[in-house]
Amino acid sequence: MILKKQQFSVNNALKNMPKGANNEFYGVEYAGEFTFMLVKNQLMIYYRCSNRRAYNMDDFAKRLLKQMLYEFQKGDRSGVYGYTQKNLAYNSNKIEGSKLTEEQTASIFETGTLGSDGTFFRTKDVEEMTGHFTMFNYMLQTYNLPLSHDLIKQYHFKLKAGVFEDIANGYPIGEYKTRINMVMNVTTAPPDEVPDLMTNLI
Repeated sequence: MILKKQQFSVNNALKNMPKGANNEFYGVEYAGEFTFMLVKNQLMIYYRCSNRRAYNMDDFAKRLLKQMLYEFQKGDRSGVYGYTQKNLAYNSNKIEGSKLTEEQTASIFETGTLGSDGTFFRTKDVEEMTGHFTMFNYMLQTYNLPLSHDLIKQYHFKLKAGVFEDIANGYPIGEYKTRINMVMNVTTAPPDEVPDLMTNLI
């Protein structure tokens, strides 16, 4: 059976699930590539393929990671690695107030360019977007390391090292925050509580 993009839907995917499959998280591998992922019945990723084999969540996560690492190492931006980079960067930066669209995010990732249609962009938005791509690559390179304060700070450094506005304004790069901040009108933890809260998280 071949699931083509124009024929694919969540309902059809659910109909084709083997009985007893986990409807919260479901993966299908086709000839070494993942076809779709459902999280609480919401379609997240899919490809065209055949010869369906189902996996539980742990198997799926391991195979998904293997595929992502393979594409990253080969410089292939057309599959699950590229999909994750673009969507994670767009949504993460959107929370922080970025004005870049999904299309602009994809253009930066895929071609390193932005169209010149007369639109003005904040340089911080572009710098944070490219920093996010760099950070995610580093996360793939260090995924097997235990999560620690130092590793989290390394991720932050990769994310922020090229953001001129933050550097110029004295924000710590690669360290926990030293100033009170808000995210989308939500007050976050005060700086003196961050290390202990991060310890609880880890």
